[in-house]
Amino acid sequence: MNFFLKADKILGVCEEFVSAMAMLFMCLVVFVGVLYRSVLALPFPTSEEIARYMMVYCIYVGMSVATRKKAHITVDAFVGMLPDKAARVLRMIAQIITIATFAWLFVLAVRWIGMSAGPNPQRTPLTRIPYWYLYMSLAIGFSLSVLRGAQVFYKDFIYKGGNTPKDEELIGKGVDEE
Repeated sequence: MNFFLKADKILGVCEEFVSAMAMLFMCLVVFVGVLYRSVLALPFPTSEEIARYMMVYCIYVGMSVATRKKAHITVDAFVGMLPDKAARVLRMIAQIITIATFAWLFVLAVRWIGMSAGPNPQRTPLTRIPYWYLYMSLAIGFSLSVLRGAQVFYKDFIYKGGNTPKDEELIGKGVDEE
């Protein structure tokens, strides 16, 4: 397996791991918060805040996973009625618009982080975490989605053969396996 396939595989594993750990941690925090309130009758006010922030990271990092796997919701009833060549062109245009949108949102996220990470950053109400840590999830998710969208575009519309393995062949193989 060449360097780029290994790097892609490692990045994919990291994306899925971060997203899954954020989801797991969110569920655990919510579960502990419910136990505290209902069983112990004690308040656990930071549980909602922490769970919300974990959900944001899960969503935005998971967005790049969905982009890589082409799992975003699409409406292709109209595309299915078109001839093959026209449908391919329409899909190509849609993919370019998607990549451009992710890139634009990445730029906006970076600007937002820049405004939030000043010398005296605004902090969350209970945990006192600087908000720009939360906003980093947007920059991470959108930048990874631009990368993944470009990979999908290359694979679907530019690459014309060779020995690049299909997604199905990569599933289940370890990073060090070739």
